[in-house]
Amino acid sequence: AMPLAILAVLAGVLVIGVVLGPLPLLFLVIGTGAGLSYDLWLKQTHWSWAPFIVAFAVLLPYVWSSLDLFREELLAIYLIGLALVPAVHLANVLPDIEADAAAGRRNLTLIWGRSLAIRIIAVLLLTPLVLTLLSLSVIDYNATLLGAVVLVYAVLLAPQPMVDFFSATWQR
Repeated sequence: AMPLAILAVLAGVLVIGVVLGPLPLLFLVIGTGAGLSYDLWLKQTHWSWAPFIVAFAVLLPYVWSSLDLFREELLAIYLIGLALVPAVHLANVLPDIEADAAAGRRNLTLIWGRSLAIRIIAVLLLTPLVLTLLSLSVIDYNATLLGAVVLVYAVLLAPQPMVDFFSATWQR
């Protein structure tokens, strides 16, 4: 029953892509392929991060091409947000570190260990904030909106709450 359900979902995804047009279909196929490659082959390897990079890289172009909203200045989002992708991947695999070790898996979290992985996640989550502030000289932002976003992001990632969050979440 499960393989049939998977095939039905994939067929639905392809139909949606065809309806949206060739470019959204391309991004949809690439993103779906990345997800499947993670689930079927790469999840248990030190390459498990690669499908995350690919899938997140095509997510925004998929949305932009589907809605016909692409603007060249939107590409700056990649430079600023790129560090979030490996942070998401590490955060995704970190809760399973003991089970992955027992199963003999070799992902980056196991190679680095819990403590270093948490520190790397923290640095990766702070990187977009730093890059946004550094980009002020080359990108013309709405100052009020940028200030609000930076303030909320900084508060959410304040050092002590972030340490408390990681400790409570992954010290099981």
